[in-house]
Amino acid sequence: MQVVVGEMRLANIIALIVGAGEHMSRAAALLFAQEGAKVVLAARRLEVNEQTCRLIEARGGNAIAVQGDATVDTDAERFIETTVQAYGKLDILYNNVGGSFRLASFDVADNTWDLLLATNLRSIFLTSKHAMPAMARNGGGVILNVAASAERRLALSSAYAAAKSGVIGFSQRQAREYLDQNVRVHCICPGMIRGSFDPDALAPSGGPIARPGAPLDVAYAALYLSSDEAAWLTGAVLTVDGGVDLVYPAPR
Repeated sequence: MQVVVGEMRLANIIALIVGAGEHMSRAAALLFAQEGAKVVLAARRLEVNEQTCRLIEARGGNAIAVQGDATVDTDAERFIETTVQAYGKLDILYNNVGGSFRLASFDVADNTWDLLLATNLRSIFLTSKHAMPAMARNGGGVILNVAASAERRLALSSAYAAAKSGVIGFSQRQAREYLDQNVRVHCICPGMIRGSFDPDALAPSGGPIARPGAPLDVAYAALYLSSDEAAWLTGAVLTVDGGVDLVYPAPR
């Protein structure tokens, strides 16, 4: 499809956001809807997703919420099935599941290690596995996997660093494997995102690059990678951190 200046960038597009929440994922959901996408929000907390749906609908958009755990295979499969049943296809899978805390390497208990790898990495494997057939039937699509900047990976626990580094490698391999299916795969690596998200202000954040990161900074990166403007781009690892990785040494 040819890009036409002035048209919505995601018109007639169906986007599934896994790990939908209140900040980065809510910013992406509202921005995608503003650009014409119909949005499915999947996460454990149904009430938060339903709030986002109401925000989208109040602005004339279309969204539904589905509850489940992306680390569970049957739930991940149900996210894709619900999307296809509701809207007939799946164009964009945005994997935004994640979480961590600060722990020294050998202070991480076995069950914590397993939990963080499942939350940050296994979830992406499962949703991608079930999304691929739907995207192939549709002639292609886009998968966006959220990892973390180098500074963030090294600032938190070893399990988090391992999982998010795994997301980067997995995304690059996905991009290579899915070339023939016309599925573009990218990895977004946010730095510290401190800014609050105002649903009534969906313009690009702007301002000096030395300011704190905002949810919309990540959302606009995701919008570009999802759009036809990036149609000849796959396997990108895009750091969205205001240049922090260029300035600050890794924490010791």
